[in-house]
Amino acid sequence: MKLYIVTRKDLPPGLMLAQACHALRGFVEAHPEEDQKWFRESNNIVCLEIENESALLNLVKKAVCADIPHAVFREPDRDGEATSVAFGAGARRLVSGLPLALKAVQEKPLQIAAA
Repeated sequence: MKLYIVTRKDLPPGLMLAQACHALRGFVEAHPEEDQKWFRESNNIVCLEIENESALLNLVKKAVCADIPHAVFREPDRDGEATSVAFGAGARRLVSGLPLALKAVQEKPLQIAAA
């Protein structure tokens, strides 16, 4: 079993990361038994991104229809916008077409100052 965290691509990278953490925490609170099973058996997280809030909410509607456990995070500092969602068991097909989160962000080489 994997947990899938989906965040909005239209957010800055640092905010995407924070929102993903909020969604995971919400999932733990909303689905404690599923969280424990995931933690014991897999502990595997896949972080994905989606275009915007509308697309994220559409994905959530599909999860509700398919009875997939999930937790949506709404950011109070952004007027309650839905910014991320965590999905549990059964979400693989639902999210299979989404790209990995932050894939477009290229790592910069670490520069160490000379002493």
